[in-house]
Amino acid sequence: MPFGKQSRPAVALAGIGSEMVGFTLGGVLLDSLIDSLPVFTVLLTITGLVLAMWHLRRWAQRRIEP
Repeated sequence: MPFGKQSRPAVALAGIGSEMVGFTLGGVLLDSLIDSLPVFTVLLTITGLVLAMWHLRRWAQRRIEP
């Protein structure tokens, strides 16, 4: 998800937030389809959080750099 220096903060943060929610919903859907414990929900939620924090860090660095 590329974020340029001119990205509006609300749009960029909404994209990052939707990334977290999307991974979580994907895990819930996968767990419900295969009728399993919430293993995929937990794993995909953690993955979504890690990726979102990585994107947030990259976005913040690009906004700070001259």
